[in-house]
Amino acid sequence: MVAVVTFDGTVVSTADTTTDWFEDGALPAPEQWAEVNVQGNASIGSQSSNKVGTLGYLSGTSFNFTSTHSGQHVFMWVNVSTKGILASIATPGLAIRLYSGGSLTNWAEWDIAGGDNFSILSNGVNGFTLLVLDPTTTPSRTNGTWSTAAVDRFAIWIDTDGSARADNLFIDQILVGNGLKVTGTSSAEGWQDIIDADMGTIGNTWGILQGTSGSELLAHGKITIGDDAGSLATVFSDTGKSIKFISQQYRTSGGSFANMVADGFLGIDLVDNATNATQFTDGIIVGADNGRDGSTFAGSDLHTTAFDASALTHASSFIKCYNTTFKLMDAGVSYHNNSASLFYGGAVTSCGQFDPVGNPILRNLSISGYTGTAGAVLWNENIDLRKSNFIANTDVTNDPAAIEHGGSVGSPYDYFDLVFSGNDFDGINTSGTNISVNNNGTSDASNDTGANTITYLSSATLSMTVVDEAGDPISTAFAYIDDNNADPFIMNTTTNASGIASVGHTAGAVVGATWRIRKYGYKPYRAIVDIPASGTKDVPVTLIVDPQQT
Repeated sequence: MVAVVTFDGTVVSTADTTTDWFEDGALPAPEQWAEVNVQGNASIGSQSSNKVGTLGYLSGTSFNFTSTHSGQHVFMWVNVSTKGILASIATPGLAIRLYSGGSLTNWAEWDIAGGDNFSILSNGVNGFTLLVLDPTTTPSRTNGTWSTAAVDRFAIWIDTDGSARADNLFIDQILVGNGLKVTGTSSAEGWQDIIDADMGTIGNTWGILQGTSGSELLAHGKITIGDDAGSLATVFSDTGKSIKFISQQYRTSGGSFANMVADGFLGIDLVDNATNATQFTDGIIVGADNGRDGSTFAGSDLHTTAFDASALTHASSFIKCYNTTFKLMDAGVSYHNNSASLFYGGAVTSCGQFDPVGNPILRNLSISGYTGTAGAVLWNENIDLRKSNFIANTDVTNDPAAIEHGGSVGSPYDYFDLVFSGNDFDGINTSGTNISVNNNGTSDASNDTGANTITYLSSATLSMTVVDEAGDPISTAFAYIDDNNADPFIMNTTTNASGIASVGHTAGAVVGATWRIRKYGYKPYRAIVDIPASGTKDVPVTLIVDPQQT
């Protein structure tokens, strides 16, 4: 099967006929061009040869970007075949012009290119570039009574300083919306399903996800995976792709450059519904807690980008990432509050804060390059993070930390094999009270910042791995460690599904501690084993069937 992919918004015009297209200024009348197009059957063109004017489309629908269409953006396919004769960007040579209120005198413009600066038009498909604009950003200039509450014409302003022998400005499909919605069950290559539905179908060609070469894909809007408006189930999987979100800027009235899209507009959202789950898998598991062939999700260089799975609420929803890299997601990476969700052997680099949102299983991660004012990872009361490295989370101004502790309920907290190197601070305490942390195993956190302190305690990780005579793990066996029967016991718990019982120990070395395992149907186990002051001590245990209890 393949995923079902739709545009999340409104098709304003497919530019397949000249109906409702207009020229405002000195350009010739709009013409249909079947030979020059990126979507459908044609585009609409006009000629700017030492001329100034606007080529645009009158929509039958008025778009209110302050209420009904709040947060939505304008998408326009634009082709300028004679970029070199554009007037300078300060003139401007090329601008997006939107009209409002049913009048050609009410408009706003955003300057995007000139003969001296047309890099925004350098990348595209069949000569067309998809321009994406938040119409609520401050325009380069306005005229008349411009209003974002009643936008009804979508156009491109052009000014050229040279001759053109034929039409040199073309506009194809115009959209208003957010991006793509993906539902249903994908093939083994879910991102290819999206490309096939978007750029592989001439009747669509929304351009939200564009393929370039090999496995690299360029994203121009929000990609929502899952169904939060109906009751469809979604299963999405892939390996080894690179999803890069694209940056675009316009020249402001003051001559500086500003972002064309709103912060947080770009990114990937995972959603579900009350009836059916969304299940997302990237990469391939290796061993018990590592991975390979994961994808890279890279945010825009200029715009705030996010990866957000926190909206998943169905009991069967999950996100499983193996060897996945999140990069430049400066609006942060939010995971999923479910122990069925996993993140093994991946990286979070140069992103905003990583929020596990509960208790997904996090193993063998590399977390680096965070430059915010808090911590690279938000530590919650149910977090399950082990065997990971925090590297170079540093900034001259913000002095970030590797881990932020926003609560104190679980103090003392346990770090298991968390290694810290080159961070401005290993921890920041924003809980409002002093807390303590046990450095278990190879954990070596050592410094902190924040209004309250973090006390790091040297600790040893003690564990017993219990199997039967066939080597299969034994769960729910009672596990004890004690020092001459002193109360409370050092360990007093049961083995998990993997047959493991573990505990952090901060009271220093113990000589001659008693380690015990018992479970009905097996002979009890007892051994005298010393406890180190720090590091890891694991005792393997094989239980023998007791015929008198069977």
